[in-house]
Amino acid sequence: MFWKNKAQQPQVQKPILSPEEEIRILIRRRHIRSYFWSGLWCVTLIGIVLSVYFLGQNTLNLILEKTLYTNKMFTLRQVELLSFGQVNKESVLDFLGIQVYRDNLMALDLNRMKRKLEHVSVIESASFERGLPDTLRIQVYARTPVIRFYRWVLNTDTLTDGNWEVCFLDEDGYVIAPDDYFCCMSDIELSSLPMLVGVYNKNMRIAGEQCKNREVLNVLKFMKLYKKLFFSDLEALVEIDIGNSGFLIAKTVSQMEIILDPEELELGLARWEKIYRYGMDHNLNIGRIDLSVSNNVPVTWFTSVQTGERLSSP
Repeated sequence: MFWKNKAQQPQVQKPILSPEEEIRILIRRRHIRSYFWSGLWCVTLIGIVLSVYFLGQNTLNLILEKTLYTNKMFTLRQVELLSFGQVNKESVLDFLGIQVYRDNLMALDLNRMKRKLEHVSVIESASFERGLPDTLRIQVYARTPVIRFYRWVLNTDTLTDGNWEVCFLDEDGYVIAPDDYFCCMSDIELSSLPMLVGVYNKNMRIAGEQCKNREVLNVLKFMKLYKKLFFSDLEALVEIDIGNSGFLIAKTVSQMEIILDPEELELGLARWEKIYRYGMDHNLNIGRIDLSVSNNVPVTWFTSVQTGERLSSP
């Protein structure tokens, strides 16, 4: 056969690339792909602007319908959801009604989705971004409850009765309604949060709104400062009462009761820490401290948790 006499072409061997070179080639390809889609998007935008100028709104809607909203190239194939905080990812996607392989990426109303999601009290903020040609990127930031309280919920049908409902506050004072759908925190975690009492008239009824009551904000400030004390992990807060004539009364898991002046929290907590160290050095347990006074702080000590014997000192 004639092809047997044909000179065989030498095979060109592909050069062996190092891992660093392969990564550089991969990054270069990604950049090229990104530039391509960015250029295509710019050309599309320019065409849309020119269409509006020369043809009018009706023609623009028709062009968008034919070129973008029904274009199979922009069919949604992937959703990348990043959540920050205790929020259920599956619930977010279900709530937004996003359908992969059915929705058109360009037809999605991202502003409407953002408003809808941020209307949920447990959601602090959300952002949406299109990744052409078929990817939707979502970032969700959830509010973290730090304290719970009871609020009265009126029955909208009768307007004469209602019931008490447990709600929550985050560290910035935003009211969080009870939510088993979005929130990933267990009932045990939520019930272990300290209870805020004396707030029946503190304007904390609307979920998603920020409470700007000064006394409530002082409580949140107190909780942030309390976390810095060396014994905060040993003495978890169980109750904070602000219903007694301008004082802040905190109770811990070991039945410690502390009375503080909300206007001098830093000073009060510093004194509390010194007294706690003194008790540790002398094998004494604090029963009650009145830190609202400036001098001769009244302290009630327990010599033993088992016997409950008390010693009082000015």
